[in-house]
Amino acid sequence: MLTPEQKKQRKAVFLRLLAEIKQSCGRPPVLSSEDAQAYDHMMLQFITCFSPRDFMDQQFIKDLTDATWEMLRYSRHQTVHLERKGKQLLENRLKAAAQQKQATGGASAEGNSAGVPAPSHQTPTELDHAEALERGRDHFMCLDQLRNLAMAKRNDVLWQLEHYREGLAKNLLCVTDKMLQEHRPDPFSPPTQLGAEFRKVSAEVAEEFSELNAEIEATQPSSLSAARDEPPRDPSGGDEHGAG
Repeated sequence: MLTPEQKKQRKAVFLRLLAEIKQSCGRPPVLSSEDAQAYDHMMLQFITCFSPRDFMDQQFIKDLTDATWEMLRYSRHQTVHLERKGKQLLENRLKAAAQQKQATGGASAEGNSAGVPAPSHQTPTELDHAEALERGRDHFMCLDQLRNLAMAKRNDVLWQLEHYREGLAKNLLCVTDKMLQEHRPDPFSPPTQLGAEFRKVSAEVAEEFSELNAEIEATQPSSLSAARDEPPRDPSGGDEHGAG
């Protein structure tokens, strides 16, 4: 159980991390009609959940916040789309009823019902929204595809973050600690000797990184490996059989 002082210090650390991520990654993808404070609050929640330990973790937190923000945007715009379409349908009906009434010289309600009936409500009903969905389903489906794309980006960031922490980040700490313990140079050695020691350490670290990268590539999803290894297509559309 954290004490109030520890909670205060923890919050200060998370706020500092939030400021560092915003400074290093530039402006957030927040539109003028959106709430920038809500974006900051979302990123702060992700920082609280994952407690980024290095710069790579901070980059993953930024990408995770952006993808989740886009998901919520497209979901919200689906609702906005139906609401806007429903209001347009209602306004068109009111306008058509008013024009017909003016054309008939102020006919009675019975005469107006034979043409375009005036809506009895001023806000869209569920039937209006259903018709709006029917008429604007193409745009609605486009927003749904964008939302699914943002969700795929978010899931990919989560996979990369987990893979980084369990793979490269974890092994990197072991490698660097090992190198510092085994090859700690004497601070009073001549500069040429220090340079040779550091070059030796750098070569060993590079070799360790190569082995780690090979392990990471071996554990990548098959779809990503196939997409990476697929040869580039001929932009002219021909193939080797056609060329022969």
